[in-house]
This record gives sequence, C-alpha cells and structure tokens, in this order.
Amino acid sequence: MSETVPSPSPDAGEPRLDRFLRSGVEESSPGAVVRDARGRLLVAAEDAVDLAAVQASGVSLRRLARRIRVRDGGAETAWLVPAELAGLTREEATLAAEVALPFGRTTSERGLWVRYAPGLELLGVNDRGDVLLARRPELEDEADAKTEPDDGPVDRSVWTTTSGLPERTIVTGRIEELERYRAEAEAWISALEVATGEGCREVSRLAAGVELTVSVNGRVPAGARGRPAHVERSVRASWPDADDLEAIALRDEILARHAAAGVRVPRIVVTTLLGVPEDADAFEAFADRLREHGADPGGLGLPESITASRFFDAETGRLVPVSVRHVGSDEAPEAIHVVAVGADDHDVVRGRGVLGALSTILPRIGGLLVRAASLVVGEGDAVTLVAGPAGPARAAVVTSARLVAQAGASAVLPSDGAGGGYVAWPTERTVYESAAAFAPLAEALASSAPPVVENPAADLGASGAPDRIGLVTHRFGRERVLLDPTAGVLRWDGCPRPVGALVLIRPGDGPFALRRPPPDELVGVVLRGETPEGTFDVLSDPDAPVAAALAERGITGGALVDALAAARGGSPEALAGGDDSLGAALLRILEARIALWRRLVETVPTFLLTGAVGPDEAVAAVRLVSGRPDAIELGGTIDRDALRAAAADGEETRSEPRPGGLETINEGQSPRSNSVEG
Repeated sequence: MSETVPSPSPDAGEPRLDRFLRSGVEESSPGAVVRDARGRLLVAAEDAVDLAAVQASGVSLRRLARRIRVRDGGAETAWLVPAELAGLTREEATLAAEVALPFGRTTSERGLWVRYAPGLELLGVNDRGDVLLARRPELEDEADAKTEPDDGPVDRSVWTTTSGLPERTIVTGRIEELERYRAEAEAWISALEVATGEGCREVSRLAAGVELTVSVNGRVPAGARGRPAHVERSVRASWPDADDLEAIALRDEILARHAAAGVRVPRIVVTTLLGVPEDADAFEAFADRLREHGADPGGLGLPESITASRFFDAETGRLVPVSVRHVGSDEAPEAIHVVAVGADDHDVVRGRGVLGALSTILPRIGGLLVRAASLVVGEGDAVTLVAGPAGPARAAVVTSARLVAQAGASAVLPSDGAGGGYVAWPTERTVYESAAAFAPLAEALASSAPPVVENPAADLGASGAPDRIGLVTHRFGRERVLLDPTAGVLRWDGCPRPVGALVLIRPGDGPFALRRPPPDELVGVVLRGETPEGTFDVLSDPDAPVAAALAERGITGGALVDALAAARGGSPEALAGGDDSLGAALLRILEARIALWRRLVETVPTFLLTGAVGPDEAVAAVRLVSGRPDAIELGGTIDRDALRAAAADGEETRSEPRPGGLETINEGQSPRSNSVEG
C-alpha cells in the first residue's frame, strides 16, 4: 500500500488537495503533478492522489478539487484542479501564469485562467460535476491555413496566436519612412510565399463608404505565430463588399462630400504580415529554408539579420507585434497605408488599420470618428451617441435601447441639410466588443447565430467560485466577440441617422451623476480622454494616429494639456518627446480636431455621465437626455439620488445649476485645468 501525506487534522485549517498526494509521486511520475514557480499545486493526475486517504479523512473530493476529464479517442485521463485556486489574489494569480498544464497553459487577467490547448473542445459538465474535454484532431492542425481556424474550446472560437504579447505602435511623420517599412513588409510576404507555397490573401470591402483592401500572407511556416484565415474571415464579416446597397449609398455620399471640399477620397490599404521569425535563431532557420527552395534571402529584399529588420524591437531583443502608420498630412494621399506585423487579433486590423485611417479621412470633410455606441433610445430616428470604452454603464444602455444603430465606433459628420446638425454613420457592420464588459453579448453567445469568439479562456479560479473552474464563462478580459448584428440580438440596422444627443462616460465619484458643462470644459474633457477604467481615449478616438503617437510617449491626460500649451507657445517638440517635425504635425492635427469637437459640442447637446453610476442609473440618464435634451440646462446637474429615483419609478428628474459655477469631472481640479481654448 502506498504511503500518503497525513490527512489534515481539524485544527490544520482548510484541507488542501496537495496533502493527499501519494508519497514520492512527483519523483516517480514526472508530469503527474504541476506546480507554479512558488510551489503551489495547480494540477494533479487523479491517480497521483490517494483517494482512500481522502475518503478516510471525511472530506469529499469535490470539496477539495474540480475534476477535468480529457477524452482522446478511446482513452481518457482525469486531472484534479485544487479548489483553493478560487481563493488566489490577483497578485498570486500573476505568479501562477504561463505554466504549461496537461490540457493547456495558465494565464492571468484579474485572476487565474487556462487557455485550453488547440484541438480540445469543451463538452460541458457531467452529472458528477466533472468538466469534460474531448480532443478533436481536425481542430489541432494549425499548419493547414486553408481551414477555418475554429480551434478554440467553444463553438466558433479561436485563440489568436499573438494575444497577450507586447505590442508596439510606430507613428511616423515622414511618409518616406513609412514607405521603407512597407517595402520590407512586401519582401517578407514574397519570402513567406516561397517558404510556404501559398500566395497572399486579399480582401476588398467598403468601410464607411471608403474603399478598403486588406492583404495578409496566405500561410505561416510550421511553428510560427499567426492565423491568416482568422484575419481574412474577420475582415469579410466586419465590412460589406462593393455590391452592398447601403455601402454603395455611403460611398456615393463620401465621394460627393469630398468633391465639394475639393479633395479626393483616399483608399485604405492594410498590409498584415504573420509568421515572421521572432529571434535570431528563427531568422537563420527561415533563411536556410529559403535557400533550400533555391531563393536568396537578400535577393528577395530581406534584411541581413533579424536585428537589421525595421520591425525589430531592441528593448526585448525580438520581433514583437508592431503596427506602423503615418500621422497624416495636409494633402490627401492616393491611399492611406498601414503595416501590421505579427498580430492576428481583429482589433489590430480594425483599430490601428481601418478606424485609424478613417480618423484621418473624416476631418477633411468636417467629420470625426467617435468611439461610441449609436443608439435609438426613444421615439423617432435621432440617435444618442454614448461614447466611452465598453463597460457596465454603456452595456446597460445598449441592452435597453430600442435600436442599436451602430456599435464600436461612429463616423459623425455635419448634416448636409439646412438644420445645421450632425449625422452618425456606421463604420462597420459587426459588433466587436469585450465579452466581459459588454453584457448584451452574453445573449448572443447562446443565439441561433453564434458570434466568432476570440481568445476564450476557462476559469481556473478567477471568479472565486470553485464550481466554475474549468468552464468558459466569457468573463476573460482579453476575450472579444465578433457578432453579426443581422442575427437580431441587438436590433441593429446600421443606417446613417441624425444625432440628437451625445453622452460622454467619464470618471468621477462625486454626488452628481449627469452634467451638462459648457463647450470649453467639454473640449478639455475630450482632449484629456480620461476613462473610468483609468485608460485614455484622447479625443474619444484612441485608434487615431495622433492619439497613438501621444500615448506611445506617455503624453495623455494632464500631461497632454501641458504639452499642448507648450507647443502653442512655440515648442512643438513637447508633443513628440523632442521630435520637432513630428511635434509640429501633431500640433496641426490637434488644433484641427479641437476645432471640430468644439463645433460638435456647441451644436449637439452634450452631457457627462460619471462611470461610477450603476447600470439602472445609466439607463435612466441616457433615456432622459434622449427624450428631452433640454431637460438639463447648460450648467445643470442631476445628482445620483434623483437618478436612482428615476430608475426605480420612472418619474421625471429636474436639474439645478451648481452654485458657484461648474467643477470638472474629477473632484479637486479647477475648471481651468480641464479647459482648452480652440
């Protein structure tokens, strides 16, 4: 009979699984027990545990652990995950991240999760509470890039191979520098075609009426990162083709507006490069493979070494995911080019590529790109733009809206009629949001037309509930859902609609919930871009090249206000970390955007909603300003108590001006610190 670790005595604290491991099992059976760097037990094979000792202790196995069964053909293995992982702090979870398990790899995101290995499908939970996984070999073949990349554990899911890696953003003020990056990218695509035998994939669509072309290399070498098929599928789902009637109408309107302004409409061209060698050893192996195919790496235009690549990151000593784009110029180019290397997340093509380019195009015809959900909340066709990162407040409003006209980002342009208002245009035909933060998508996941799910991780204690261990709960922070709204889940139509009100979700935990500040303060709030999550959406458009260039240098929030003042005083380099040429370009773009935002908030009733309000309060606030934007006079506020009452019984709320003038959204700051003169 095997020896066991003594069972816990009543005063030994909560019983733990590792106290019942068979003596010497970690030495005699390598791989049967997995621990993190600090020695904490993460997984144990069931036969590594003395079940007789567990029974004799009077403690049920289910109290100690969650069983995960993995079926592979006719064989089945059982693994036990300690229940105490549900009690890990976020700091402890970080120390347990990136550990290889028999069925995947751990990762941390406000708790501990597991990324199931490619080819494993989550079947569910049996009557004993065991999590059931099955290996499907057809999902495991990552080398076959012609197949749909549904290798995640749940229906229509994929783990993008670059998720969680560091990402660089390069914004250059010199078009010739961007051309050099493009030339190297084209060389890599040619080399990858030689190495893999498959040419480039190219997809042409219309994004907000603008011609869009996305190209990606057809395959990646065996063992390299990147999912070209997922990039292609995401692009096809997100934007309509040239035969779509609504897209054609938007294109004609865009052409007419540009013609009236005397400028041409640039095309958007996004070049995505996947599977590039990441370090010196991989580079040499790739070069040898090219020579085996009779090709000279230098003759194809490749750099002499990985360190000579323009995409090489000297800080990490590797080639990490990077996007490269131009900050923008006074003259409209024939095409706006974006180069994205090493990243297959849809957000890279969508955000850094398409939305970033649109944010450069729209100001030429008096428009802006706003990160927002465009909602028809009351009666009529006018929409309320609820701008800010996806979160509980915005999600609750979308859930209650009569119609979600657009989601993710809206193109906001002046109306061409005599009314002098604004109209919101759709930038895409899909909803691409955080599954954890955007509540309406939970319903979509169970709909008859399920969305594509990026990066679904299974709970390994993150929720604090042992009975959720092993399950995909759609609460993982890096999980994204790409939803076709025509499925009817969000009652989406995607038509251009007049803008009736604008609600900006911003941080703040003061007594007020909803305010209507004057334009000067609103422009300052938009410039600073502070969000309830502690991030920065500069000019409510974080994907714009100007915002990315500033964020890359840490020039956001109050630092941006100070740098702008210095640039206006004759030191443009303050906006670009000492680069005078880039700083001058950034100053020119910022001044133009500030002027456009000033006109928008002077024309459209605009309100600040504190991100600290609850979901019901947020719904009441947006319904109020959507139906009667004049219910809050300029300078007026509504406190949280009144909003709670409105949420509870539907009674009308009444605003009152704050005595002594307005204060900023952040308690303790003077109004002037948040004000920018245009």
